Amino acid sequence: MGRKKRAPETTSIAAAFKSRMAAKGASTSEMVHAFIKQHADVLEREKYDHFVNSLTTIFGHEQASSPRSSAAQLEMFVDYDLEKTVLIRLPDGKRVHRQLQSLTRPEAKEHLLYISKPKNRPGKKTHLISELTRLLDDLEPHMRSAQTTIGEGWIEFREHNGG
Repeated sequence: MGRKKRAPETTSIAAAFKSRMAAKGASTSEMVHAFIKQHADVLEREKYDHFVNSLTTIFGHEQASSPRSSAAQLEMFVDYDLEKTVLIRLPDGKRVHRQLQSLTRPEAKEHLLYISKPKNRPGKKTHLISELTRLLDDLEPHMRSAQTTIGEGWIEFREHNGG
């Protein structure tokens, strides 16, 4: 069973609306404000879907930080252009946000395999794949076992490299 498509009416009229506005040279902000003005009734009917979509986007792109993080943890991975959290797929198919430093090497490699699978649309994840691969390669000699987390490997890496 597939996921329920959120805001189907908005989605169906937005494409044509965007094309018309883009032809006029409108900015994204101008498009949004004009759409709200012209289609307030549709937005009101699908308000809950829009809240879910917006919050999903926000939570999917925000970096989580732990309130008990030490100064060393806050600067962890600054040499790598990675988010502090990743959205990983669990064996049961669910997707959850996890702190990057809490992943084990096998979990990180499984995540890399999943996000690097070819998709029907061009991916934005190429940079993430290369940066996470680079991090794993750098930490490899400092990972004591398959259960060593990236955070533990990072501490060993920093100690070994005088950081």
